[in-house]
Amino acid sequence: MVDISVATTLADFHAFHSLLDEMAVWDDAETRAQGHDTTALLLEAYSDSAEDLLAHFTGPGATLFLAYHCAKLAGCGGFSGAGDGVAEVEKIYVRPEFRGLGMGAALLRAVMTGMSSGGYQRARLETTTFMTSAIALYGHFGFTIVAPFRPSLGNLGSMSVFMDCELGAQDT
Repeated sequence: MVDISVATTLADFHAFHSLLDEMAVWDDAETRAQGHDTTALLLEAYSDSAEDLLAHFTGPGATLFLAYHCAKLAGCGGFSGAGDGVAEVEKIYVRPEFRGLGMGAALLRAVMTGMSSGGYQRARLETTTFMTSAIALYGHFGFTIVAPFRPSLGNLGSMSVFMDCELGAQDT
C-alpha cells in the first residue's frame, strides 16, 4: 500500500534528509562512473540541513511529499516556484527496494497536482542521462526535453537533461 503525505514537521525533514543522504551516495557513484568529479554536485544538491530543507519546502509556493509503503519510508519528491507561473520538480527519489511498485509515479502525480493546485502553469526539472527510468517516467507525464534553463548542477552539462511540460497536459 502506497501512502503519500506532505512533509510539515522537523521530524519529517530529518526523514527526508536520510533519503537525500542515500540519494547522494547513489548519485555520486553514478556520476563518478561517467568520469565526472562530483565535488560541486554534492555541495550544490546535497549539503542542506534538515532545517534548511524545512524552510525551503514549507515556504511559499513549495511542498515536499514523503511516500510510504506499508508504513516504511520509501521515497520523496517536491517542488518549488521558479517564477512566472513555473515550478520546478525537485528531489524525486525512491529507495531501491521500493522501485517497481509505482512509487515514482505516485510521487510525481502528487507533485504535479500540488503544482497545479498552487496555480503553476508549467513544470520543469533537471535530471541526468543515466537516470533513464526517471526520464521515461517524466515523459509518460508529458515532459519533453528542452534547452537548458540554467547552468547544470555541478557543471555537469554533458550529462544534464532539462525537461518541462504544461501542467494539465500530463497523462495521469
